Amino acid sequence: MTSIVLTGLNLNIIDYKSSENTFGRIDANKALDMVLQPERIFVHFGGGGGNNIEVIEGRIEYWKELRQMLKNGIANTMQVSEKDFNESQELKQLKSVEIKLPFDISGSFFTSALGLEKSKLDKYDGIESIIIPLVDDSGIYFLLSDGNAVRMERTKIEKSQIVQQLESELEQGNLVRYYMMSTLFPVDSDVLMPVDASGYKYLYFRGRNSVQIENEGRVVQMAKNIFGEKYDFVNRIVETGGANTFIYGFGERVLRMQPDGAIEYLDETIKGSGINQNDAIAKAVDFASKLGVKPSEMNLNKVEKSQIYGKDAYEFVFSYNIEGLKLKSYDSSIEDIAITVAGDSVYSYQSNIKSIEDNMTVNLFSKNDILSPQTILNDNFDFLKREFEINMEKGKNDEVSTNILGRIKSVELVYFLADTNVFTPAWCFYMEGQNYIFDAYTGEILNYGLGKI
Repeated sequence: MTSIVLTGLNLNIIDYKSSENTFGRIDANKALDMVLQPERIFVHFGGGGGNNIEVIEGRIEYWKELRQMLKNGIANTMQVSEKDFNESQELKQLKSVEIKLPFDISGSFFTSALGLEKSKLDKYDGIESIIIPLVDDSGIYFLLSDGNAVRMERTKIEKSQIVQQLESELEQGNLVRYYMMSTLFPVDSDVLMPVDASGYKYLYFRGRNSVQIENEGRVVQMAKNIFGEKYDFVNRIVETGGANTFIYGFGERVLRMQPDGAIEYLDETIKGSGINQNDAIAKAVDFASKLGVKPSEMNLNKVEKSQIYGKDAYEFVFSYNIEGLKLKSYDSSIEDIAITVAGDSVYSYQSNIKSIEDNMTVNLFSKNDILSPQTILNDNFDFLKREFEINMEKGKNDEVSTNILGRIKSVELVYFLADTNVFTPAWCFYMEGQNYIFDAYTGEILNYGLGKI
């Protein structure tokens, strides 16, 4: 009797530990909370063009505070009104927080991400950014992709401990100040960029494949995680070049791992009639975790609904960061993790995740400072001019200059991964569909347009 009781207790303990470690068993709203992170967060302190900062370090902790602030405001709001988009943008001239979302999000989706069942925000679609005034105005402003804005009235203005700390650090000169382009150049643009970026200290790093194909134990364990009890019926093929392919049945389910770290999976045995979007996200993140991806490091960037073999399907694209910065690469497949859930299971998976090599910092420019975006613009003006003057009348340099500056939609510090497998701190200029990426220390052009130089 004692043996039976202890055996049962042991099984319960095992099940408990498993439920803690397996992400798919966590509530779907909890899953969404973990992977829906802001693309960028700016804090505007008002009183001048240079009183703006971007939150990079500690962004997750700051988002937790903002998330609770948003949840309180949305849950308790009594009044909703539609506002002028441009008027709402002017709030960035005051003390406020600006949250840029990774994609246009529906109100109901955002409500779920906050852990609420429903809210007055649910009827709105295409939320692209949020502005939270920190003084005077008790509203929360949701800026929509259709050019409109929505204001939700809060019962009170909550104070932010983190903002107060950031304000103190800004006054002490410890933070990088951002300026609106309209205060720096003769162009009507509220795009933010720093005049002096020397306060940023991001190093060069050697990169490596997160999946080491030569690690036999890990490769087998990952396959077992995916196929579970059916692994004993899986046929494994190891190619001369090192690629591992695991095939179940007559090819209905295939898992393939490449020497360069790329992983592909396809399961055409679609099961179930379908699940809702939030449960599908949980399925996707659980699957990725079985392949060694940490849910806390996955950032949801895209959601698309479709049908596969007559079943509802959701395609999710996740990104991951390097030292808190967005990853850009010569190969776009390295930047994202793509997962499709059809029916009630994962239909396909694709990733090629890179990480930092332990103890392999490439400290080539440790004595130099990161260049400002405008320095890079000045040094590369002839290159950009050649790119854009095709559509401009030759000889009108002022017009060409204004045209180039007016095309800049955003400027962001990123990590760029070159084919040399080195993570390079870089400034990315988003310019109407094309990205121009420059080494942040040397100003060298690294990548532009839709392809590699």
